[in-house]
Amino acid sequence: MSPTGSGRTEVLAFIDRAERDGDAAAGRRLDAVLSALFGACLALGAELVPFLPDAAARITGQCTPRQGRLPAPSPVFRRLG
Repeated sequence: MSPTGSGRTEVLAFIDRAERDGDAAAGRRLDAVLSALFGACLALGAELVPFLPDAAARITGQCTPRQGRLPAPSPVFRRLG
């Protein structure tokens, strides 16, 4: 699922359904999980700098907001082979 386009719409629809079914905390839990994931990605980018500086820059770039929004998702590593 991507954070933009139909993937984002699917996430929002899931939260709406959960809240309609009586789970008012669904959105808050999702925010907490995404926040932890975002922090882990930033930490990974910082930790990889000495070993894989180019990859670290790509990871950090994917987690750096521009004009209040994250950039469109793109692969950090090209396919091997």
